[in-house]
Amino acid sequence: MGSRTQVSEPVTAIFSWTVRSGNEEAFHQAMHHVHEGAKTFPGHMGITTFKSPTSPNNFYTILRFDTSDHMHDWMSSAARRDLIADVYKVATLATDVKATGLETWFDLPGQTVTPPPEMENGHHHFYRYLPPQPPI
Repeated sequence: MGSRTQVSEPVTAIFSWTVRSGNEEAFHQAMHHVHEGAKTFPGHMGITTFKSPTSPNNFYTILRFDTSDHMHDWMSSAARRDLIADVYKVATLATDVKATGLETWFDLPGQTVTPPPEMENGHHHFYRYLPPQPPI
């Protein structure tokens, strides 16, 4: 069994959801229950879900807890598992994919990649549930 890194500072998780068309209201209702459940857990510092300004079926959830242990307790809880099941009935957890510029170095059959603006070349944003790592 692996050990978790214990971090005693606030931890943030960002989730990207793609809601199936026509299921926006069901998504809001299911997510409301998730929000209410998260609020009952120790260390909860806030949760918000908002619609993407550029894509009508995409939503983002930002979740904060005071420590990685408290975040882990919520994320691995039976309460969350039960509540999030209703969200998965109408939405899928999406991965934020952004071109970094490296994709343009290779020719991939059947795929066309538009490079990002030059100033963003080499930058890649990736969101996961990971606590901040202490300096080595």
